[in-house]
Amino acid sequence: MTVLTPRDYVDAASFERERQRLGAAWTPVCRADEVAGAGAQKSVVVAGVPVLVTRGQDGALHALSNVCRHRGMTLVDGEARADAIRCPYHLWAYRLDGALAAAPFMDGADLGGCDLPRYAVAEWGGWVFVSLSPQPSPLADALAPLAGALDPAALAGLKVGYRLAFEHAGTGR
Repeated sequence: MTVLTPRDYVDAASFERERQRLGAAWTPVCRADEVAGAGAQKSVVVAGVPVLVTRGQDGALHALSNVCRHRGMTLVDGEARADAIRCPYHLWAYRLDGALAAAPFMDGADLGGCDLPRYAVAEWGGWVFVSLSPQPSPLADALAPLAGALDPAALAGLKVGYRLAFEHAGTGR
């Protein structure tokens, strides 16, 4: 068992270790009904990484980098609904699965490798989970300890009734 020391709360190396662990884990980021329907887009942060959760035309969920590959701009703030993801800076467009669809004024440029990075995404009990790990363990395995205590079918029917945001120093909100 690892014991935290007071230094662990202020040490940059300790923070980075924690960020890596949290990023590799499955993190609940929103309710599935918040990204219901084709074109739904919701920005979230996982272990300090900006992530965009989208719902494709086929109903599939995607978790993508929320940073444009061209000039590093944030693609979506909050929530959006559209048939594509559009960068507000130079209007690069991506499909809802993160594939580059258009790059205005870039004729002749090699745009290979310009798709948005993709992350693991899954639904369970009406929740959307994201992992930054390239090969995370199956979500069902990660949630197995909850199986006896929580019924995913019952959870899936729940709706957000009220949201309370807390403001405190350092959040920028």
